[in-house]
Amino acid sequence: MAGDRHYTGDRAALGRFETFFFAAISTVVLVRAFLIVTGYPKVGGHGLHVAHVLWGGLLMGAAIAIAMIYPGSRWRHRAAILGGIGFGLFIDEVGKFLTSSVNYFYRPAIAIIYVVFVAFYLIVREVVMRRPLSQPQRLAIASTALADLSLGQLGSGGRAYALSVLDSAAPDNLGSHIRSALTCEPLGTSPTETRLTLLRERLVHRVRDALGHRLAHVGVYAVIVVQLVVVIGQLAVLLVQPTLGESHGTNTTMRIAETVTAISGAYTLFGLVRAMRGDRSGALRVLFRSVLITVLVTQTFVFAEYQALGIVGLLVDLGLFGLLRVAGEAKPDAFLEPDLT
Repeated sequence: MAGDRHYTGDRAALGRFETFFFAAISTVVLVRAFLIVTGYPKVGGHGLHVAHVLWGGLLMGAAIAIAMIYPGSRWRHRAAILGGIGFGLFIDEVGKFLTSSVNYFYRPAIAIIYVVFVAFYLIVREVVMRRPLSQPQRLAIASTALADLSLGQLGSGGRAYALSVLDSAAPDNLGSHIRSALTCEPLGTSPTETRLTLLRERLVHRVRDALGHRLAHVGVYAVIVVQLVVVIGQLAVLLVQPTLGESHGTNTTMRIAETVTAISGAYTLFGLVRAMRGDRSGALRVLFRSVLITVLVTQTFVFAEYQALGIVGLLVDLGLFGLLRVAGEAKPDAFLEPDLT
């Protein structure tokens, strides 16, 4: 498989986790934004308050049930979305459970939320991406694709990925049978699932065609400009805020925030250099790393001081994150574990 020297884990598993991760962060941002706009309304009455942590638990329970009951990767993606929304609703109320006064507005809460997200993402990414797949795991991944085929949920990208995983597996009878079965057409599939697969295929093909168009280079420049504006804005906020080091940490903490943001900016400029050299895939790959840094780290410090302002920057970053992931699905080789040299 191309890129195996950089990526040895299950790319599909990482994609499902990133769906969960994206849904969870988006939920926290949207909930905070909604509560700010509406003046923090109370749901309930007569001494009762229906906290959204309850809805979070319900959605996480539903996600677990879906993953246990329904076969096929598509249902696992749906469970990832529901579970991410539920986890976002749950973790958003962490301030209530860390203070004796049950204080949702506990100032360090948003920073704690983002520390949890950072640790969660980095640990899962390390486990998924850095641990080589064993022979049984490769066969299991290919077998899952075979189940998707029987359900009408397997697209050309999923089929190609399963076959590439088998290419890296040691040859044996089971692998040969699975490979032969993956070349078959699905039988007895659900019409709804088949239609969804076809729609998804058309979307991926259109994105792939768009990325191959000569104007795609302009699009890469546009993404770079947006990310530069976000990074410069975040750095300006950190530099002009004199009380960050006094009210929420030390001057060392502030220097760390500024340094990390500067690193994100350096990645963005590196992406600009690659784009100018005509390397669109390399530029998108480096930009993805820049967006990850700002989403996972810089926003922690911005939110700690300016929650409302942090929401604006994070919404832009999440939009870029989603855009780059769609581009990565259309051109997966660009988003294997990157070579940043």
